[in-house]
Amino acid sequence: MITMPVFLIIIAVFLIIFNISAIKKEKKSFNKILKEKEKNMTPADIAIGEIRKDMAESLLDLQKEIEDLKDNVKKDRTEENEKVVKVMKLLASGKEVEEICHELNLGKGEVLLIKELYKK
Repeated sequence: MITMPVFLIIIAVFLIIFNISAIKKEKKSFNKILKEKEKNMTPADIAIGEIRKDMAESLLDLQKEIEDLKDNVKKDRTEENEKVVKVMKLLASGKEVEEICHELNLGKGEVLLIKELYKK
């Protein structure tokens, strides 16, 4: 009786031989197929290919811009949070709104808005 490993090896050898013979029977290589396709291309096929290329490049550019915008939003939020923390610390330490405006180079309206939004 044939054991399982021997049976699997026989099947593997058979598949390898079958695939090698199929590759040898293939008369056209990739380059031949490519050259044949290039000969049969119409101007419309070329135009469609160029449009696809332009669309792919545009999508790639948009993806890069979206990533840049995400990074900028994160940076802006971090800066805003730092600003709010500074204003709140200065308010908690007893400084007047005008002093905070002068110290942090912020407008009075911005400091008052932060004060009203974040008061406990």
